[in-house]
Amino acid sequence: MVNEIYQRYTDQVEPFGIDESWLDVTGSQNLFGTGPEIADEIRRTVREELGLTVSVGVSFNKAFAKLGSDYKKPDATTVISRENFRRIVWPLPVGALLYVGKAAQETLAQLQVRTIGQLAACDRALVAKRLGKMGEMIHDYANGLDMSPVRAADDAREIKSVGNGMTYRRNLVGLEDIRLAVLTLSDSVSARMRRHGVKCRTVQVLIRDPGFKSISRQRALPAPTHLGKEIAEAALSIIRDAWDLRAPIRMITITGANLTDAGGAGEQLSLFAPPDDESREKRERLEAAMDGIREKFGQDAIGPAGVLGNDIGIGGAGWNKDE
Repeated sequence: MVNEIYQRYTDQVEPFGIDESWLDVTGSQNLFGTGPEIADEIRRTVREELGLTVSVGVSFNKAFAKLGSDYKKPDATTVISRENFRRIVWPLPVGALLYVGKAAQETLAQLQVRTIGQLAACDRALVAKRLGKMGEMIHDYANGLDMSPVRAADDAREIKSVGNGMTYRRNLVGLEDIRLAVLTLSDSVSARMRRHGVKCRTVQVLIRDPGFKSISRQRALPAPTHLGKEIAEAALSIIRDAWDLRAPIRMITITGANLTDAGGAGEQLSLFAPPDDESREKRERLEAAMDGIREKFGQDAIGPAGVLGNDIGIGGAGWNKDE
């Protein structure tokens, strides 16, 4: 309902999470006034029609608009301009910047970077060496160099990968813990790929230990797939080869990459068994049936065996243990 109000002022509304959106009002100012005027009008309208308060950041890029929306609450408009962003943004803790989470903050602290201004002044190559491409991105953000456009919610987007990750309630130790985590993540990734009508040619696994040390490995598949069973087999094979199963794991991410259209992918093969069209078709029907059950009864209606009653923080009471 709030997004419907936003769309009265611009058709460029990009949802971010469940309760935030970016709006590009560049083309709306002749009709509704300046950016701050539109922000104040939206706040008033939402409050009067829905009884909700919203805080708005008005800026020349998405990163600073997001930061401005968090700067002052509740029911406030904060303007961060090209002229004032150094004064407003740079003294703030680096964690206030978009996508700078706890792990990134700890890495930046090792470089004596604790404020956004210190990040902006830090050597970009050094930040990239520690944090990879994300380091380059947040360094640009700190300097006001975010150029990403606001995209309407119904814009077609090219899907380059489909992944899911989770930080667990306790450390995973041993094959059974890891297998349960991998089955659940692979099930989620495969369902999303089927929903998008794609299959993956490559499976990627990211593992992080309790000390935030991470490793990432990937493996090409014999043929494209969107079956959770095959994705899980590949992921478990990667983990067995790359990880000491006695060492604790805090987080796992599984991603299907190198995507192809599901309609033209051709025959798919199991990693560890000879081709069997009949059993494979049966598996596809099974996983499609699971998709239908979830669509009708909710995401927790059915899932991998062993989820019920686990103590690592996945699944819910409605998961079917007999799948």
